[in-house]
Amino acid sequence: MLTVKQQHLEKDGRPFFYLADTAWSALTNAELSDWEYYLTKRESQGFNVIQIDLLRQWDASPVAAKREPFAVTYTEQGYVYDYQQLNEDYFARAEKMIQMVVDHGMVPALVLLWANYVPGTWMKELIHNNPMPFDQLHPYVEAVTRRFQKYHPLYLVSGDVNFPDDDPKTLGEITRYYTKVLRVLRQTDPQALATFHINGESTNLPQRLLEGADFFAYQSGHGKPGQDTSFTIPQTMRSRGYTGPIINLEPCYELMPKFDATIKERFNRADVRKAAWQSLLAGANAGVTYGAHGIWSWHTVGAPFLYEHPYDWHEALQAPGADDFSFLKHLAERLNLAELVPQQDDLGAGVLVAKAGDKTIIYSALAKQVDLGALGLTKDSCHVTLVDLATHNFRHPIWSVDGRKIEPFGGTEDALLVCTPK
Repeated sequence: MLTVKQQHLEKDGRPFFYLADTAWSALTNAELSDWEYYLTKRESQGFNVIQIDLLRQWDASPVAAKREPFAVTYTEQGYVYDYQQLNEDYFARAEKMIQMVVDHGMVPALVLLWANYVPGTWMKELIHNNPMPFDQLHPYVEAVTRRFQKYHPLYLVSGDVNFPDDDPKTLGEITRYYTKVLRVLRQTDPQALATFHINGESTNLPQRLLEGADFFAYQSGHGKPGQDTSFTIPQTMRSRGYTGPIINLEPCYELMPKFDATIKERFNRADVRKAAWQSLLAGANAGVTYGAHGIWSWHTVGAPFLYEHPYDWHEALQAPGADDFSFLKHLAERLNLAELVPQQDDLGAGVLVAKAGDKTIIYSALAKQVDLGALGLTKDSCHVTLVDLATHNFRHPIWSVDGRKIEPFGGTEDALLVCTPK
């Protein structure tokens, strides 16, 4: 069972670095044999959490099988649910899939109510389903949380929801919905951890919901201009005095085309690795989530899709960035980044500094000279190990003649410098 201790999570009393993969659409789209294949792969890579939408993901890839969580009527515009009639077959199958997650030694992170099920959210012009009536929240949340309680999940109360501070009426209604969902969850499964998955590049979460969450979660998202939010959001939250765990639940997905790019280009392994390390070094050090474009929507080759050209999920499962996240988890545990404290030292663009015990940890987003002397560190005072994050190699770096600077390392991408006092 997961618990919170200071700025990190623990499982059964031991530090737990949250390394999740994103499979929002699995319950409606994945065949059981494929689900087993997928889970075996992710377990072998060291992932310990799988993020899943309990209901139909609004932008899941279409599949021939019609698996619906409620009684449904299909129309030309989409589908209309009868939220008073839960589909027992759907949830029995979902339970089997969640049991498989647990059997592979991983924690299910279950989304209770994605934004398309709540009236007034930013998705209202995009969705094809009717929102859930307010009076159906209690029976739905109580039913699913009672059913899955024995698997010790954590809950993402919301999915990709916005809280529009420029529209008080809509903000109030959205907040009312999620306050109710959280309240029922706490009544039914009071020991489960819960947080909110909010829309990208945002810190907007009403104070009452922030206080009700066990940790703060954000997404730096998929916009090319917004990638700095991987580190500016945790910096902002820490500057506001937030002392709990912070996790980037949705950095940019590997293989996804970048939103708002003048010329379309896909996020590659270096992009997603950079977002992950910048999140950690800026204070979101309780863990991080990976995503591959084609897995989250569980896409199959040849199927139509709403936007942004996904890969077949089999191909996306082999994307190399997942191994970089696995390596990140290994380093985070080895360096005890559960105790990491971000520093405000300015060593130039693309460089972040943090302390972990007696170690100084420096992330450099590109091969460049790094002035350790500005931190009071010199060749005579510390031992430095350079970790080439693109190759996963460890090296002794080259010092400048004055013994204050680390010269550009042999790689062309990012690196971690681990500085230990002599």
